[in-house]
This record gives sequence, structure tokens and C-alpha cells, in this order.
Amino acid sequence: MVSAAQAAPATASANQGTRRTVCFGMAPALLSLSLLAGFVTDHVDYGPDPKQKIDVTRKDGAVALPVVVFLHGGVWQTGDRSQYQHVGLALAARGFVAVTASYRLAPQHRWPAQIDDAAAIFALVKKQATSWGGDPKKVFLLGHSAGGQLAMLLLYDPQQLAKHQLSPKDVAGVVVLSGVFDLRSPLDEGQDDGGRARFIDPVFGRDVKTLRAASPVDVAQKTGTPLLFITSTNDYAAMRAQTEQMARVLAVLGEKVPVVVVDGPDHFALVTEIGAPGDRVTEEITRFLRR
Repeated sequence: MVSAAQAAPATASANQGTRRTVCFGMAPALLSLSLLAGFVTDHVDYGPDPKQKIDVTRKDGAVALPVVVFLHGGVWQTGDRSQYQHVGLALAARGFVAVTASYRLAPQHRWPAQIDDAAAIFALVKKQATSWGGDPKKVFLLGHSAGGQLAMLLLYDPQQLAKHQLSPKDVAGVVVLSGVFDLRSPLDEGQDDGGRARFIDPVFGRDVKTLRAASPVDVAQKTGTPLLFITSTNDYAAMRAQTEQMARVLAVLGEKVPVVVVDGPDHFALVTEIGAPGDRVTEEITRFLRR
């Protein structure tokens, strides 16, 4: 796959707190030649921390396109938007304004810093969507793993967006790739404690009230917001179980959520292969966003 850094860029200054990259196409390893065109990426600060940044990628001259905010995984402790430039380029090439986001990470920044940042990101995108060629009424969330937990909490915990004078109704839809939905259930069946000491404790601690409040399975409610869950035959069994559990909870609430199980990718390839020729995850995301 090809990152934005591998495409020949030209940079120019924009508004304060914003830098701009202009890409004049990308290698066909990521996109077919028929999709090569001019792309623009704005690099925007949404806070003072080095992690509080987003990249906004779209076709040059975009107008009123649906907007997709991508929240990466990494068990709330690792990851950066720079690792997912291919996601932004792939979505932009398919007619969306793509926002790839970084957020503060544990253990330096423990919970709720991550959800606070996710809410701030969504609010900024909603406010600035028109200036980036997007439609503020069509702002979607796309989350992988821990990023899926953040996306779902923005939908089910109204106080998060209320801090920014918004509500869950402002979310046009959510796609989750192998998401974390229950912080008290295993994330990795290969570890004796299911990954709790390594993945959960450094971020959330062990307070049951905190874990429940941050688990989408415990705060889920019927919203009518379009949802799509994607997992894989080669995903961690514990993570597939998380997706199945969340779907069952929503079904009880009267929300029927499509669960797509793709054949082949592991937990990480679900996102690293986005934009690759023939990638089914890319196709499913695109179909959902265009509905």
C-alpha cells in the first residue's frame, strides 16, 4: 500500500493551526489509474497536545460530500493518524471527505482523555465540514478496535457531544471494524487474563463503574442511527465474540445491525488493507456510506 508520504507532495501554508499537502495522484497499488486525481490534505490542530491533530483529505474542489471520521485502534495506548494515510486517500478517492485523527494516549493520558478528544474531533469536523468540501449533515464515524469503542460511545453517551452543543443525532452513521464493546470481557484469548492487565488496566483502571460506563454493551440504546459491524474469519476469537455480543444487545433493543464477516484478514489487516484492490472491507464501507 501507498501512504501520502510516498506520493509527491507540495506544501503550502493555510489558516493558523493548519498546514496543507497537495497530492497529484497516488500509485495504482492503492487505487486504479482511473481514480488518479488531485487530492488535498489539511493538517489541523484541535488542541495543544502533539496528539491532538487531524488530517482532512478530499479531492481538490470537493463540495458537499459525505464526511468520514476515522478513529484508529491500538488499545488506547498506541497509534497515530500518520499510520492510516492510506485510509484517508482510499476514502477520498471514493467520493468522501476523510478525516484521520490522532488522540491522546495512555498511560500518559488515562481515560477519559480519549473520549474527550473523540468528541472534540467530531465537533470540529461538524463545524468545519463545509469549508473542507463536506456536508455537515452527513458526518459518519469509522472506528477500528479501540477506535470502535470511541465511536460507539459518542453515539450512546449523550454527555460527550453535549459538551460541544451537539447530540448523538448529529452522527449520520457508524462503521466499526472489530470493535471493543465490553471492557470486562476478553480482548485476546491468547492471554491468561484476556488482556486485561496489558490493555485495560493502564487506561481505565479496575473500577467497575468506570468500566461499565465506557462499555458500549452497557450504555447502548435504541437510536435508529445506521450501523455496520465488520469482523473477519481470522480475527481474534475474543474480538469476534465482542462483535457478536454487541449485535445481540442491540437486537434486544430493536436495532438490527448488519454484521459482515469477511474471509481472510486478521484483526490488523481489516484496516491496513483498506484501499487495496479487491478489498471487501473497503467495498462494504463504501456501500454503507453511499446508502
